[in-house]
Amino acid sequence: MSFVRLTRPDGSPVAINPDEVVHVAPVPASGPLMGPLSTGARIVFRNQSHQDVRELLDEVIARIDAARSARAAAVAAPAAVPARAPAPVTRRAPRDSRS
Repeated sequence: MSFVRLTRPDGSPVAINPDEVVHVAPVPASGPLMGPLSTGARIVFRNQSHQDVRELLDEVIARIDAARSARAAAVAAPAAVPARAPAPVTRRAPRDSRS
């Protein structure tokens, strides 16, 4: 799983799981949903929680898309498995049927 690293409004780092993101929008600049930022993006997750980040909408979308693409590519390409040398063939001497 790859995480996307972003910046919280207070300047601290935050890593989000791109698979949990439902939508991303610019932070509300006014009104009852206004957050601590005047510019940035609001990320809404499957559990309906949200995280405001300093990065602008286009940058957040690009990072999430890149993380999802990298994950999809990793899933699509099977891991290289080293080829095993075939086991040596051994021949047994015929058994004596008299024993």
